[in-house]
Amino acid sequence: MGNVKTKYKFVLQPKEARAIRLGFDLFQQGNGYKKIAEHLNQMGYRSKKGRPLSKGTVGYWFQNPYPYAGCYVWNVRKKGKIQAEEDWIIVEDQHQAIISMEEAKSCRQQYHQRIKDGTRYRRTTYPLSGLLYCDLCGHKFQLKGSQKYNNLYYICGSNYRRHDTCQNKLHLNQQQLEDSVLEKVNGKIMQQGFLESYFQMARKDLNQKAKDAQGEVRGLK
Repeated sequence: MGNVKTKYKFVLQPKEARAIRLGFDLFQQGNGYKKIAEHLNQMGYRSKKGRPLSKGTVGYWFQNPYPYAGCYVWNVRKKGKIQAEEDWIIVEDQHQAIISMEEAKSCRQQYHQRIKDGTRYRRTTYPLSGLLYCDLCGHKFQLKGSQKYNNLYYICGSNYRRHDTCQNKLHLNQQQLEDSVLEKVNGKIMQQGFLESYFQMARKDLNQKAKDAQGEVRGLK
């Protein structure tokens, strides 16, 4: 989309080029692929086959933006997989550009940064993960739902995998449950004398373990 390849060169298509230009502007403003695709579809832009633009199609513009900056690009894929950029062959100033080379490089960097940000987003940890158990079947509760849409909940893992193995249908809102538990924990910790009592118990336990260890060492002599 944007350029048509003839036998010897790419020929700029004005209508498609406007869509590409707008897409890159929206991307640099922080918009996601889905939102960009929806915006362009609403404006009447379509793919070469006349279909609505998908977020996957739009996303590839920024994964490999160099053709839109007037470059020929080879060796991008190997056995169907995208290779590292250092393996690409990029030849500049080969046909009319829609975006500048600086924009292409910037959008390529933003594309990778969004992938990194997305990975960190998915790796968010939750304080109750692995600590909740179903009182009916004994299996651990699992966190399900959508983090993106702030719709996460804990559910019995056995019930989630096979509804006929456990009748526990509880869906515990992740945020509400964790806030409630942490509030109770903080309230307990802040009670007068709690920390002093806890440290005394911990010190007593450590002293006992030290005595036991000494006894074992004497027994080895």
